[in-house]
Amino acid sequence: MNQKVSVADIKPGNIVVYKDKLFKVRKTEHVKPGKGGAFIKAELKGVDSETKINERFRAEEYIEKAILEEKQAKFLYESNGECCFMFMDDFEQFEIQKSDFEPISHFLSDGIEIKAMMYEDDKGSRVISFDFANPVVMEIIEADPAIKGQTAASSYKNAVLENGMKILVPTYIDQGDKVVVDPSSCSYVERYKNK
Repeated sequence: MNQKVSVADIKPGNIVVYKDKLFKVRKTEHVKPGKGGAFIKAELKGVDSETKINERFRAEEYIEKAILEEKQAKFLYESNGECCFMFMDDFEQFEIQKSDFEPISHFLSDGIEIKAMMYEDDKGSRVISFDFANPVVMEIIEADPAIKGQTAASSYKNAVLENGMKILVPTYIDQGDKVVVDPSSCSYVERYKNK
């Protein structure tokens, strides 16, 4: 079951049905040219394929937004490029190709909880995306030295996370520090504060 929404209301991360296929919205940009009507540019990536398309919609157009059911799950292990999870409510296990969820799959660790987004269609109920239930905390294992004269507020430097992913961090972050990371964009959020 899907819901018709204004194209102007779709946001990155939404799953939409377009031309009878499921797409994840990667980017949207509202454009208001000097002449003519406003339009929305959207970058869409196929859920069931590697297809990427860029579409232009009139601002007054409608699109079908997929209705998703959220279920809590736990990451168990990875084997041969497949990640195995278990639903928390019924302990049923399911597998997802690791490559289908780059780059966020690099942030999986034993026992980490996720929110699995389920979609039901003529193929049955299946997981089509997931997000982390809690912020992801990672240790910096390598960081460029800070350059004298850089202001801490506006400068960033290269660093490497414990999972091998490269990231930009403020100059005051050093090797051994723990940081909160947004897995979907592989970007720094804040320094981790032990509570």
